[in-house]
Amino acid sequence: MFMFLVTMPVLMTLLLTERTAIPLAIARAESAGVLTPPTELKKFCDTWEAKYRVWNVIALCAAVPAGIVATIANYHTTNSLTGRSWAFTDLGDTDGATINAAGWVFLLWQIPAFYGVCTIYVIRGATTIRFLVALVRESNIVLRPFHPDRAAGLRPIGGIGLRNQLLLMAGGFNMLCLLLVATKLDSPEMRAIVAAAAAVYILFCPIVFLGPLLPFRRAMLSARREFQERIDESLCRQFTTMMGALDQHGLTEQNRQNLDYLQSLKKIADRIPVWPFDSSTLAKFLFAYGSPLATAGIGFAAQQFVSFVTAYLKGQGGG
Repeated sequence: MFMFLVTMPVLMTLLLTERTAIPLAIARAESAGVLTPPTELKKFCDTWEAKYRVWNVIALCAAVPAGIVATIANYHTTNSLTGRSWAFTDLGDTDGATINAAGWVFLLWQIPAFYGVCTIYVIRGATTIRFLVALVRESNIVLRPFHPDRAAGLRPIGGIGLRNQLLLMAGGFNMLCLLLVATKLDSPEMRAIVAAAAAVYILFCPIVFLGPLLPFRRAMLSARREFQERIDESLCRQFTTMMGALDQHGLTEQNRQNLDYLQSLKKIADRIPVWPFDSSTLAKFLFAYGSPLATAGIGFAAQQFVSFVTAYLKGQGGG
């Protein structure tokens, strides 16, 4: 149920708001003076509007077979759980059990809808990454080291990738719930579905999370290097001046202030982030990716502790 009560709403929310979130982020970066859009902006937008329409159709076409395959796999898994799942109704005196109405809704509506939407989201995410690559190639990016967002003014663009953090966490807890169900039911078919879902999660979630940030890496790295080189040249000139002053009349207060000023600038330039492998982005990614694993580890440790205490108390009682 976690899949439909938590993961699906998060997925749909991100999918439906993506169309407005991306232009808004670009407009905010442009107003901050960080991003200068392509010279032929209308032609660029029209081109990508057409490409998005094509990839939307491709995504819809791919969602249908993805939903069918997922439904067939879950149908075989459900049949292997006869009598051990809420999806079945016991036939009483007759042999076995039959899939009930809730089970058919689960198989024929919820499963294909969920995996179809996941397919659409992944394809649209890949299209967005290609769009951002083209945007960076056609635009001029000027970083603002003193911008209050601590991302040199590009925080609105970074939000396109970071908004997937909640989805990454929800998907991880979804995998955890599936694993718990598979462990309890001890079904080979269920374990196969969990393994397939985990493989998709491990492969695509980092791409969806980090992918929108990668196109800006080269531009951010180049801008930071330019700042650092200019400050280093000034530091070298200041150092040469100070060494000459030492031989003549010693250092002045002005020399010391200039040196402190340049060193402060150097620290600021060194703190300009380079996505997606800066400490802040990686911390968010590892938190989202690691929270389900940490929860599973804590749950397993708690279960082992309770089992140990129970066995110990029984031993004490028997003694």
